[in-house]
Order: sequence, then structure tokens, then C-alpha cells
Amino acid sequence: MKKVYKGRKAQTAIEYMLLLGVVVALVLVAFKTSLPRLRTSANIYFNRAEISLLGKPNPCGDGYCCSYFEDQNKCPVDCPGGINACPPEPTVNSCTGPGNIPIAHGGSYIYYQTSVVPCADTCSSQVRVCDNGNLSGSYTATSCFPACGPVCGFNGCELGETCGTCPTDCGACPLNCPAAPGGPLAHGFSRTYYLTSSVPCGDSCVSESRTCNDGT
Repeated sequence: MKKVYKGRKAQTAIEYMLLLGVVVALVLVAFKTSLPRLRTSANIYFNRAEISLLGKPNPCGDGYCCSYFEDQNKCPVDCPGGINACPPEPTVNSCTGPGNIPIAHGGSYIYYQTSVVPCADTCSSQVRVCDNGNLSGSYTATSCFPACGPVCGFNGCELGETCGTCPTDCGACPLNCPAAPGGPLAHGFSRTYYLTSSVPCGDSCVSESRTCNDGT
């Protein structure tokens, strides 16, 4: 019985060894099969990393030998002497928006269609983007608010506005009559004048009411 036990134990160990060998062989086959794909993925990753760090590679044949991406082996047309000469960085222009607001290339600013809208309305906005000196959009107001009350310069002469407080909406104030006989007379006011300062006894004085109208 003891010898039979030892034989079975040895047989089990051999089976484990064979099974382990099969597993290792399968792993090696799988690794060998996926190795080209791993290399391709690694190349793509590192190429993307290189481009993100160094910028977009210049194409072979553009006349520039940029050592980051080209050399005599990769592009002998551009690099016959191996002299490093990367293409110059493109120049970009900024913008000056309405209100003399500086906007950098690629930047943006929010403008509004009008500076004031009726109380119940909503301000219409527009994002204007600067693209190498060209500003998109057409809105020009730098701010906007709803007019919930009299606002000088909006909606005409409203209740609460006068020619004195807002001549833009209500017009210029009428003139007084500073040289009226008897002293200055305000616009719209009247004064009674007489034809003569005295009349014969028994006659009646002739009078008239004169009104000041915008300085006259």
C-alpha cells in the first residue's frame, strides 16, 4: 500500500508539471501573437505624446529640416546637410472689440444687441470670437439691462422725466423771457400790460395779457 501511494503522488506531480508547461506555452503563443499590436499601440502612443509636446510635425518636402521630426535618414530632401531649421511659428493677430476691449486670438467676449430693453424683455447676447484679427458676430453693446422705470435715452419722454433731467428724451427746455417789460417772465406765464400808463379822466385803460412762449 505504501508503494502504491508514492507512485500516485509522483504521477500527480508529473501531471501538474505537464499542465504548467501547457499553460506557459499558451501564454507565450498569446504574447507572440499580440506583440505586433502592442508595438503598434506603443508607437502610436509615443508619437502622439511627441506631437503633443513638440507640436505638429512638419511634412517632408516643405523645405525645412526640423530635427524634432526629420533628419537626413527620414527626409534627405529637406535635410541634405543635416542643418536644423524648423519652420517659423505662424503669427496671429489680436482683435479690438466694441468699447475698445482687447481680445486675444482665440479669445471671446460677450456682447449684447442693445444696452437697454423693455422691462419684460430679455437681453439678447452674442459671443464674439477673435480669429487672427477678425472678430465674429455683430452685436456691439458691452452691457444690457431691462428698463423697469424711466431711463434717459430710452423709450421717449416717460413719466418722471423732464426737459431738465433728460433733454435727450424730452427735448430742450423752452426759453424764458428775461427782457419782458416789468422784469423776467418764465415760459408759459402771462402778464397784463396796458396801452398807456395814463388816460384822460372818464376813459378806460386798454389792457392786454402777454404770454411768454419759448423766449418770445
